[in-house]
Amino acid sequence: MKNKIILILGTFNPPTMAHVKMSHELHRDYPDAEICYVVSSPSYVEKWKTHQILLKANVRTQLLLDNIDSAYAFISLFENTKASDGTTITTARHFRERGYDVTLCIGSDNVAKIPEWHEGLTLAKEFKFIVIHRNDEGKEVLPEELKPFASNFTFKTYDLSPVSASDIRAAVISGKLDDLQDDIPQNVYRFMKRHKKAIKAAQKGNNTCQTCTFI
Repeated sequence: MKNKIILILGTFNPPTMAHVKMSHELHRDYPDAEICYVVSSPSYVEKWKTHQILLKANVRTQLLLDNIDSAYAFISLFENTKASDGTTITTARHFRERGYDVTLCIGSDNVAKIPEWHEGLTLAKEFKFIVIHRNDEGKEVLPEELKPFASNFTFKTYDLSPVSASDIRAAVISGKLDDLQDDIPQNVYRFMKRHKKAIKAAQKGNNTCQTCTFI
């Protein structure tokens, strides 16, 4: 029998409490599966999330690593290697070729975008998905193009923090990071506070931040 693995896809820019708790919830529901956070490459951000400060991959990885339980979760930088073209289907097939039964985990806000992904319909046909709703938000609805593959989609509702990575970045820029201190990982709070001047400079286009780039 193949080892089961759940790939949590994202930029984790920076990691949030929701990112951290997601693996806890998945481990509870799928205790026989390994859980892997796949840290996306800068090329992904360039294509899908323009005009965004991007913490370097090693920084995002370390901030996330400090918060996850290594007993059942780990981090992959495959999408940041030369062996990857940065696409989800290449990542999923990479893990399948390594002998895993692969399931992809995404937020409900990303489901409608799958047909726009590189070989998105092929991806939906070949692989299973777990779609996460926050606090009963959203509905278990697939876009028309994905309905032929509906059996590959499982919807889950988890009670996750509403504070997003974009909320954290915006709080740094606005000087309101302290307002989020109790709602974000403490190492993330300390890191963003320590580097707030450099991050603000990068946001203005004066890219002097050694821990981030500006896309």
